[in-house]
Amino acid sequence: LGVEVKSAEGLVDFRSLRNGALVHLCWRLGEDRVAHWHPITSGYSGRAPIEDPQRFKGELLN
Repeated sequence: LGVEVKSAEGLVDFRSLRNGALVHLCWRLGEDRVAHWHPITSGYSGRAPIEDPQRFKGELLN
Protein backbone atom coordinates (compact mmCIF):
# COMPACT_ATOMS: atom_id res chain seq x y z
CA LEU A 1 0.00 0.00 0.00
CA GLY A 2 2.97 2.34 0.31
CA VAL A 3 2.28 2.98 4.01
CA GLU A 4 4.89 2.58 6.74
CA VAL A 5 3.83 2.52 10.40
CA LYS A 6 6.59 4.38 12.24
CA SER A 7 5.08 4.28 15.73
CA ALA A 8 2.29 2.32 17.41
CA GLU A 9 1.29 5.66 18.96
CA GLY A 10 0.03 6.79 15.57
CA LEU A 11 2.80 7.94 13.24
CA VAL A 12 2.68 6.80 9.61
CA ASP A 13 4.54 7.69 6.42
CA PHE A 14 3.30 7.42 2.84
CA ARG A 15 5.70 7.21 -0.09
CA SER A 16 5.45 9.96 -2.67
CA LEU A 17 7.54 11.90 -5.17
CA ARG A 18 8.48 15.55 -4.71
CA ASN A 19 10.13 17.16 -7.72
CA GLY A 20 11.13 13.66 -8.87
CA ALA A 21 12.74 12.64 -5.55
CA LEU A 22 11.34 9.88 -3.33
CA VAL A 23 10.00 11.36 -0.07
CA HIS A 24 7.58 10.47 2.70
CA LEU A 25 4.33 12.24 3.37
CA CYS A 26 3.86 12.15 7.13
CA TRP A 27 0.75 11.95 9.33
CA ARG A 28 0.50 11.78 13.12
CA LEU A 29 -2.52 10.77 15.21
CA GLY A 30 -4.52 13.88 16.03
CA GLU A 31 -3.70 15.71 12.80
CA ASP A 32 -6.77 16.29 10.64
CA ARG A 33 -4.95 15.62 7.35
CA VAL A 34 -1.61 14.70 5.82
CA ALA A 35 0.06 18.10 5.92
CA HIS A 36 3.80 17.33 6.32
CA TRP A 37 6.56 15.62 4.37
CA HIS A 38 10.21 14.72 4.90
CA PRO A 39 13.10 13.32 2.87
CA ILE A 40 13.52 9.54 3.13
CA THR A 41 16.82 9.96 4.97
CA SER A 42 15.74 12.49 7.61
CA GLY A 43 12.76 10.86 9.29
CA TYR A 44 10.33 12.63 11.60
CA SER A 45 12.89 15.22 12.69
CA GLY A 46 13.00 16.52 9.11
CA ARG A 47 9.25 17.13 8.83
CA ALA A 48 8.24 20.22 6.88
CA PRO A 49 4.79 21.56 6.04
CA ILE A 50 3.38 20.77 2.61
CA GLU A 51 3.16 24.31 1.25
CA ASP A 52 2.56 23.46 -2.42
CA PRO A 53 0.75 20.13 -2.93
CA GLN A 54 1.33 20.41 -6.70
CA ARG A 55 5.03 19.60 -6.12
CA PHE A 56 4.09 16.07 -5.00
CA LYS A 57 3.03 13.18 -7.18
CA GLY A 58 -0.65 12.47 -6.60
CA GLU A 59 -0.49 8.71 -6.18
CA LEU A 60 1.34 6.55 -3.67
CA LEU A 61 4.20 4.36 -4.80
CA ASN A 62 4.32 0.64 -4.06
